[in-house]
Amino acid sequence: MGLAIKVIFLCVIGATQASLGGPYILWGLDKLRDMEVSAIRGVDDKTLKDIYGGANYVIIFLQNSTARPTQDLYPRFMEVIANTSWIYLAQNWIFSDSMEYNPNTEVNHLVGPPSQCDSELATLFRNAEQTYGEGKVLGILASNVEDSHEIRKREAAEPITSTVSPNPTEEPMEEGFVYYLKDKALMYTTSAPILTLSDNNTNDGEPTVYNLKSHGALMVDDRVEYIRLMIQFKTEEGSKLFLRFKFMVGSGYWYLTEVEVEDYNRTPPRTTLPIRGEPPSAPMKFSWRCSQDLVFRSNTSSLVMANVQIQPYLIEGKGFSDAYDCVGFMTAPIWSGLFVSFMVLFAMAIAINCILEIKPPNRFESNRNKQLTFTIQE
Repeated sequence: MGLAIKVIFLCVIGATQASLGGPYILWGLDKLRDMEVSAIRGVDDKTLKDIYGGANYVIIFLQNSTARPTQDLYPRFMEVIANTSWIYLAQNWIFSDSMEYNPNTEVNHLVGPPSQCDSELATLFRNAEQTYGEGKVLGILASNVEDSHEIRKREAAEPITSTVSPNPTEEPMEEGFVYYLKDKALMYTTSAPILTLSDNNTNDGEPTVYNLKSHGALMVDDRVEYIRLMIQFKTEEGSKLFLRFKFMVGSGYWYLTEVEVEDYNRTPPRTTLPIRGEPPSAPMKFSWRCSQDLVFRSNTSSLVMANVQIQPYLIEGKGFSDAYDCVGFMTAPIWSGLFVSFMVLFAMAIAINCILEIKPPNRFESNRNKQLTFTIQE
C-alpha cells in the first residue's frame, strides 16, 4: 500500500508536457496485470494503442488541485487501486490519443476539495465497471498541464512525508516562428499564427483570438497512412494549447489536410479545422511554400498562418528541400496577359491581311492611248 501511495503521489505532482500531463497511473484493465513497465522509459506508442483497444471503456481523470492523494485524503481511490491491476508511467507525454483508438472515452476534470475528488473518482470508475464489466474498464489518472509540478529523483527517493516545492516548473518555451524537430519535420512562418476559437464558456459567445508567439516542444506521430506534427503553444494569457497538423500520404506525395486544436480548458476540448482551398502538397522529401495566407477553418473557428514553408519528411541532416510553390507556373495574371497578347496579335493579323488585299488598277490613261471608258449600270 505504501508503494501505491508513493506512485500516485508522483503521478499527480509530476511534470507535464502535454494536455494530459504525466506521469500517469493506469488501472482496472486485466491486460495490465502481467505487464512490466520500465520506471524510466514507460511504454512505447504501440503498447499504449493495444491497451486502449483492449478496453471496453476508457475513463480519464484530470487532477486539477494540488492536494496529494494520500490514504487519508483519498481512501476510496486507494481502495480501488489496491483491488485491481495498475501500472505507473513515468513519461511526461502520452502522444497516442485514446479517443482515436477507443471511441468510448470520457474525460473528467477533478475539481473541489480532496474528499469530493476522491468520491467522484471512485464512484465514476465503479459505475463504469458495472456497465462495461469488471476488468474491461481502463482508468487513467493524469495531471492538468497548468497544475503540474516537477519532482527530482532525490525527492522521489524520500518518504511520502517529505516537503515538495510548490512552485511549478514550466516547460521551456521559445519565441519565434521556426518549428523544427530534427530529421522529422520543419515549418516556418514570418509571423505568429492567429487562432480564433468560438467561446462556449461565456454568456456572450464572443470568439477568442490567440496570437501564438511562444511554442514549446514538438512531437511527430509517423504512420503509414499519415504523419502528425504536434506543437505546443503558450497563449498571451499564460494557458497552453496544442496544434496537431495532419499530413496524409499517397502516390508519393504528402498532403496537409487539417489541424486539430486541443485545449482542455475549453468545452469541447478538441476542435478540427479543415484546410480551406487547395491542400498544400509536394512529393515526398520536398517542401511546400506559399506567400499567401494558409487558412484552416470550421464553422466557428479558424487558424491563419502567413507566408508558410513546411516539410513533414526531412532529409536527414538537412533543412528544407527544394520547394513546390502554391503559385503555379501558369497563374491568373499570366493567363490574362497571354489572352490580351493573343487579341492584339489577332487584330494586327486582320489589319495586315486588309492591307495586303489592297490592289491598284492595272490600266492607266495616256495621251497616246485610247481613253478609258467605264460602264455604269443603274
